[in-house]
Amino acid sequence: MTHEHDFELILAIAEGAMGPAEQAAAEAVLAPCQVCRTDLQLQREALAALQAAPPVVMTASERASFHRTVAENLIPVPQKAHTQPNLPWFQRLMPAMAAAAALLVIVGVGSILVGRTAGTDVAAEATTTAAVTNLDQADFREEAADTAGAAELDDGAGATTTAAALAAPQVSGVEEYGSVSSTDLADIAAQMKTSESTAGSEGYPLDFLRSPALEPALVCADTANSEGRITAIGRATVDGDNVEIYRIDDLVKVYSTADCSLTNLFE
Repeated sequence: MTHEHDFELILAIAEGAMGPAEQAAAEAVLAPCQVCRTDLQLQREALAALQAAPPVVMTASERASFHRTVAENLIPVPQKAHTQPNLPWFQRLMPAMAAAAALLVIVGVGSILVGRTAGTDVAAEATTTAAVTNLDQADFREEAADTAGAAELDDGAGATTTAAALAAPQVSGVEEYGSVSSTDLADIAAQMKTSESTAGSEGYPLDFLRSPALEPALVCADTANSEGRITAIGRATVDGDNVEIYRIDDLVKVYSTADCSLTNLFE
C-alpha cells in the first residue's frame, strides 16, 4: 500500500488544531513514514522559532521612506476611452429600430382609440340630429293644427284673433302668448276652449303643474288645480299684468301672478 504524504495533515498536527483524540490518531497514521515524521518535526521547530522571535516593528522614518518609495514607483494605469465596440452595422441600429417599432405601436393604438371615439361621437351626433329634426317636425305640425283651428273659429264666430295668439308656441304644455290686450285675451280664451287638449281627458296631474322643468314655474297652479280638472294652460301679459290662463273643466279662468287672484272668467 502506497503512503500518501499529506502536508496539510502534518501542518494541522504541528499547530495543534485538532482535539486530543484526533491528534493521537493523526500521529499514528504518520508514524510508519520517516519522511512524514521528519516534516512534522521541522514544522514544530519552525513554529516554535516564530513564536519566540520578537515582533517586527517599523520605525516612523522607515514607514515614511517605504510609503515614498511605493508612491514613486507606481505606474499610472492608462484610462480606456469609452468607445463604441466594433459591432456590425445592423447590431448598432437595433436600439433605434426597437424604439421606432415601439413608437409605431403607440401611434397605431392611439389611432384605433381615436377612430373608435370619433365613430362614437359621429353616431351620437347623428342620433341627436335626427331627434331634433323629429321634434322640429312635430312642433311644425302642431303649430299648423293650431293655426287651422283658429281660422275655423274666425269663420264661424267672426272674432278677430291676433297674430300672437295664432303663432303662440307650446313649451312643455304651456302656451306663451306674450303681451296682449283685453280683447285678445277673450279670443285666446275662446281658442283654449275649442282646441284639443294635449293633457288628455284626465287633465294635467299635479306633479306636472309643480314640475321644476317648467321654466318659469307656474305660480297659480295649486289655486287652479283646487277648482277642477286643468286641460289647457297659457301665460300672457295683459295691460302690463302677468297672468296665467287655465282651462278648468268647461271654463277658462285668468289669474294674476301677483297674488293668484281671479281677474277674468270666460264661460
